Amino acid sequence: MTLSEVRPAPAAAPPAPVAPPSLVPLLALASGVAVANNYYLQPLLALIGKDLGVGSAQVGLVSAVALFGYALGLLLVVPLGDIVDRRLLVTTVLSGTALSLVVMALAPSVLVLGAAAFGVGLTSVVAQVLVPYAASIADDASRGRVVGFVLSGILVGILSARVVAGLAGAALGWRAVYAGAAGLTLALLLLLLIGLPAEPQRHRRHGRPDIPYSQVLAGVGRLVRSNGQLRVRAFYGACGFAVFSSTWTALAFHLHDQFGIGSTGVALVALLGIGGAVLSPRAGRLADRGRSTVVTGAAYAALLVGTGLLALGSTSLPLLIAGLVVTDLAIQGGHVTNMGIVYRLVPEARSRATTVFMTTLFLGGAVGSVFSALAYSAGGWPAVSAGCAVFAGTALVTWLVRLPVRAPRMLDEPFPEAVA
Repeated sequence: MTLSEVRPAPAAAPPAPVAPPSLVPLLALASGVAVANNYYLQPLLALIGKDLGVGSAQVGLVSAVALFGYALGLLLVVPLGDIVDRRLLVTTVLSGTALSLVVMALAPSVLVLGAAAFGVGLTSVVAQVLVPYAASIADDASRGRVVGFVLSGILVGILSARVVAGLAGAALGWRAVYAGAAGLTLALLLLLLIGLPAEPQRHRRHGRPDIPYSQVLAGVGRLVRSNGQLRVRAFYGACGFAVFSSTWTALAFHLHDQFGIGSTGVALVALLGIGGAVLSPRAGRLADRGRSTVVTGAAYAALLVGTGLLALGSTSLPLLIAGLVVTDLAIQGGHVTNMGIVYRLVPEARSRATTVFMTTLFLGGAVGSVFSALAYSAGGWPAVSAGCAVFAGTALVTWLVRLPVRAPRMLDEPFPEAVA
């Protein structure tokens, strides 16, 4: 017996709105551009440290501050997506992103840079407002595919940010990267004002008055307490993103110190992650077909293998590159599977479910960044890769512990939201 057979049926979700065919690609594009603003920093860390006269530990902590800002934005901003006009919410928050990017471009010190990076992280969460919006306009049969498509936009945005920042930073300097990002964000803002439908009545549902913001936040807490599957999926995501953040916080320093590779090389290495972005919708389709347990176990087993390759990459560039490719594929496949399941769990509160999942995920990423900055200063790349293996192993052990009661049904799961 699965949990779906004993659990009360969730409240029916409101009917999906009729959306123009171009809306899902627009959401994917907007999500990618918005989230990219939080990732230009990683390949530029060595350049920024040299320019501002600070070491790897200090500038690495700037990356952690940005992720903490993102986690806070997920907690405070994303829940509003369940109750307010998302067009107004997204465009207002994006205005704050553009302003923070301008401050980053002009930052005279690491303290100002850190404060502005926190602001960028706090406001880049519009991507996580748009993902549940995409889920809400898809039917049950295609939701995993649609979510996978929009998440692919996010992943391409992350990868493109690393590539563009590495190449442009080497050619024009890191400040030019942030000036360009500010201009791109303003262009996106105008595009969304034109293309994103307004939702003027969204604050009222079935004749009910506005939902107080405090009640929305309280609902996030209730969701965490009442939904064990959501907690598990959030934990998986946190472990995976801790590996991602640990790796990329230290990678630019490792490539420079061990192999003499600068920002351009970091950009070329980042291109290798595109395969994961292309393949991630396939994981969403497998989850749609009821194979989420298998995909989850495979993803975190592959992640552990990838961290082993990263460790061997301490002195071998080919093995390091292989480790980056495998970990990217594993993280992205696991992430899409997790998100597809989360959106099925509570269709009436997808933005709040996104808050729980993504806040946990980015707290894991922030922990990974802090760990990586300190570990690289103390023990170099071997210490960083050892920590990555611990994060990946923790996720895999959690899956294995939860597997026995689900093994008889793991190849026949009509309700993928009901399994680990």
